[in-house]
Amino acid sequence: MPALIQHDFLKPIGWEQRFEVLEKIGAGAMGQVWRAREIATDRIVALKMIDPARCGDEQILARLEIEGETLTKLRAAGQHEHVVPILDFQVTDSHACLVMEFIPGLSLKKWCSTHQLSLQDRVKLIAQVARASGWFHGLGVVHRDLKPANILVSAVTRQPVIVDFSIAKVEDTLTLTLTNEALGTAPYMAPEQFDKKRGPISPASDVFALGATLYELLTQVHPHPGDFPQILQRLVDEVRPAPPSALNPAVQKDLESIILKALSHRPADRYPDGTAFADELESFLAGEPVKARPLSLATRLLRRARRKPALTAALAACLVLGIFALWNVRHQASQRERFALESQLTSAMQEAWSKSSLSAAESTLIALARHDAASATTLRHRLQQDVVHDIEARLQQPHLLDADFTWLRSTADWLKPRLPEEAAHLQTLITDRLGRWETMAELHPPFTDLLGLFPRSNIRVMDGLLYALHDQPNSNPAPIVITDAASVPMDIDCTFVAEGSTFHHLALDFSHQNAYLVLMLYKVQHTPRSVLTQMGLESAAPESYVLYF
Repeated sequence: MPALIQHDFLKPIGWEQRFEVLEKIGAGAMGQVWRAREIATDRIVALKMIDPARCGDEQILARLEIEGETLTKLRAAGQHEHVVPILDFQVTDSHACLVMEFIPGLSLKKWCSTHQLSLQDRVKLIAQVARASGWFHGLGVVHRDLKPANILVSAVTRQPVIVDFSIAKVEDTLTLTLTNEALGTAPYMAPEQFDKKRGPISPASDVFALGATLYELLTQVHPHPGDFPQILQRLVDEVRPAPPSALNPAVQKDLESIILKALSHRPADRYPDGTAFADELESFLAGEPVKARPLSLATRLLRRARRKPALTAALAACLVLGIFALWNVRHQASQRERFALESQLTSAMQEAWSKSSLSAAESTLIALARHDAASATTLRHRLQQDVVHDIEARLQQPHLLDADFTWLRSTADWLKPRLPEEAAHLQTLITDRLGRWETMAELHPPFTDLLGLFPRSNIRVMDGLLYALHDQPNSNPAPIVITDAASVPMDIDCTFVAEGSTFHHLALDFSHQNAYLVLMLYKVQHTPRSVLTQMGLESAAPESYVLYF
């Protein structure tokens, strides 16, 4: 690495002789992470520094100070094998640097993918992270940004390590927590991180993030997919995630119940902290009953039969299990179909509506109502509002064609029996827009498509202008006629460009019903004498102009 960059980073905090910076290993919105060697000890460390472009940013400095103070507090409490150890940190008025143990390895998601870990091994990794979270939860620390990218798996120990405590909430350092901000990463943020009215940030917020992380590791999708507004709307509407088993049949019901409990919209319905979450996951891994889902009669009979394999108990267990399995297959199929229908409607709302797509959406809503009436009602309302938005957006376009007005009328007609008031208002806007006649000719090379606005004969195009052709050298030019039908009221804006030395005269005729308007622009030397006499301009200069209505 060039010495100048190292000097710029480390000199303001007096560490330019302490470390040899080797390579950048990460970068984010707040800072950069570099692998470095501590010269005195020859130890490889990770340096987290404020981004040079953000030097002096008080908010970034405060966040790095949060991370330094939090990790120092955890180190004083005895440290945990699954939490990154801090070795030192320094914060000035414009710079900050944290020295942490270097963790050689991969992020959690990449580690699982690269090593093709089994379902059990993935659950075990999250159980270890949850256990570590429970440890710092007991010390009054909430991470607030647990996600696969902030969990590294060491290539040496093959154990997970939690990193990046830059937005952690610490009970006894409220001045450093920036609690008025909605901090975190959207797909892993609990509802209360978006809306503080739902409750304070607590260890249960980290449990939600760990539940979302485990859901993603097992299904390869987020529990609440989509962009930020879609995620927020799903949380506001308290939409339940699709059951993990519907996306990955290998997910057992006990594990599914644990994950969905961790992803509950209300903090009180989740596990209270990481320790309780870890206990449940470890019970599942050990094949023991879990608290998230009470044992069904079939399961109790089956387990009793395994412990005491009496013939009658085994037969009873098989019977109940068969009934349960039949119901479960039907239930999962229904859930998969519901999820597919919801996705189909959401995708349809990303495109412009047509008569056929609206008809298809109605059919999809009817099918969805058979699986989940509440979800169908919510999506029907969103669909209708999306149609209103599309009509309003089309009316804001600068130039509308006949096809646009055909679409506007048919779509507003579709909306009329569903949202009568909105449809009536939109019909008024459509009528008003239809009354504004807009005729524009935009001429671009090679000037072959005039959109039917002007006739294709008796004109030529040169340098972006329209010229009328003369049949004979001294004859009047053939008129250029606008052929569009016009309605009133209307605005007409015409721009004529002429060469002064050769200009003879210009005539613009406009007729509508009983009104007839003629506008003529002459050079005096070409003006009919009757007009000059009528206007008293017989003595006007020959090169001057006369505008005559």
